[in-house]
Amino acid sequence: MHLPVIIGLAVVLPLSFLLVWSADRSTKRKLAKLTSGSPHLTDEEFYDHAFAGSDIPRDVVTKVRAIFRENIPADISALGADDDFAGDFQVIWMLDSMSSVEVVVGLEKAFGITIEDSEAEKVTSIRKAVELIWSKLPSATPE
Repeated sequence: MHLPVIIGLAVVLPLSFLLVWSADRSTKRKLAKLTSGSPHLTDEEFYDHAFAGSDIPRDVVTKVRAIFRENIPADISALGADDDFAGDFQVIWMLDSMSSVEVVVGLEKAFGITIEDSEAEKVTSIRKAVELIWSKLPSATPE
């Protein structure tokens, strides 16, 4: 009586895994194609390229980028500061549907701030995330 259930699970589980694995690989290929012409930057190079000359400290940019890297299951070293997560780069969220939530929670914990839903919706690039974080930090307010 349990044999049909066991056989069914033995067939369905591997197929489900294969479908998820295949979709994940396809999404990672799309992301790689989108970033194919972009250099892979270290945190220092990323800061120098996108934020040098701004009043935003290197450690803030590095920490924000690290939180994205920890919560997005793909190599993001070629993502530019202004690559649009709501546009061409929305494939990032296809890798893990909870990534966007995990990024926001990670930013809130790391910086000891609260990000409202309406603010989170406007974070469509690493630059926008960095600027939002910096605007919420007490050190960003002129004395």
